[in-house]
Amino acid sequence: MSHELRTPLHTIIGYSELLLDETQQLEIEHPELMAGLQKIKEAGAHVVSLISDVLDMSKIEAGKTELRITTFEVDDLVDAVIATIKPIIEKSGNALKVNGKTNSGEMTSDMGKTQQVLLNLMSNAAKFTDNGRIELDVQREACNGSDIIKFEVRDTGVGMSAEQIEKIFEPFVQGANARSRDQTGTGLGLTISREFCHLMGGDITVASKLGQGTEFTVRLPATISASRE
Repeated sequence: MSHELRTPLHTIIGYSELLLDETQQLEIEHPELMAGLQKIKEAGAHVVSLISDVLDMSKIEAGKTELRITTFEVDDLVDAVIATIKPIIEKSGNALKVNGKTNSGEMTSDMGKTQQVLLNLMSNAAKFTDNGRIELDVQREACNGSDIIKFEVRDTGVGMSAEQIEKIFEPFVQGANARSRDQTGTGLGLTISREFCHLMGGDITVASKLGQGTEFTVRLPATISASRE
């Protein structure tokens, strides 16, 4: 299923990128052509993202999700997340600030899943915040004789009510305050993020007030025990 769906989509995305490169010099004369190609590329990438969410959730429900444990620098992880998410955050006029990452050291965990969790959270922050501020705080803390890495994603966006917070990690739930142009996801991102955190021996929590922004906190063991591999 993954191969059959992704292969034609990646072909569409690839050809749209080639056409964008070829017609770059025509942008002034034919701006509508460039805009159309860009929409094709973005739509294809969006559908790939939706498919990935559905497949991830299917694996979780079937108990087939596996961890790929490696040792990596937390700084490198954060740099990769910021490089991906910064244009999305700035597109809505938001300022981005990262705190604490230079003191976080190494993790022995699943880098890909940790990165996906942070991208989900920061993408959500960008969806629900205009001309505001989004922050990522990174801290290493001692806990019961071992270290944990704490990631906090904070925004100054629309926030959530108590009723919304109660349901936010349920599958296919989207924030009721989402602007209509952003209500295009599967509503699985936060569910998948929480399941990934649990698989890695950690957790994710949320605090929010309507109209006053939202803060998600992810706590993960700095080193995953061998029994979780």
